[in-house]
Amino acid sequence: MLGDGDVGHRVVVRVRAGLREGRPVFRDHLGTLLSMSDTSWTIATRGGPVTVARADVHRAKRVPPPVSGAASGRRPAAPGRTAPDRATGGPDPGP
Repeated sequence: MLGDGDVGHRVVVRVRAGLREGRPVFRDHLGTLLSMSDTSWTIATRGGPVTVARADVHRAKRVPPPVSGAASGRRPAAPGRTAPDRATGGPDPGP
């Protein structure tokens, strides 16, 4: 679980969002932990700040910063091959 030392860091927080057919439904919030109190936490997400009740937190942990560019896992096509066209999934038709 998170503590005061995690404020200002990127986190993922899973909260209980209700019940469906008698089973719990969860929602994840990913972003920067802005504040913590005994009753609520505030996370800066892409969609804006989200405040969650501490009692609804099911799991929470610090996560690494997002990757970008070459570190995102995309690799260039092998020599002599073209990368697939994202729109069609087929080979890139080229220029």
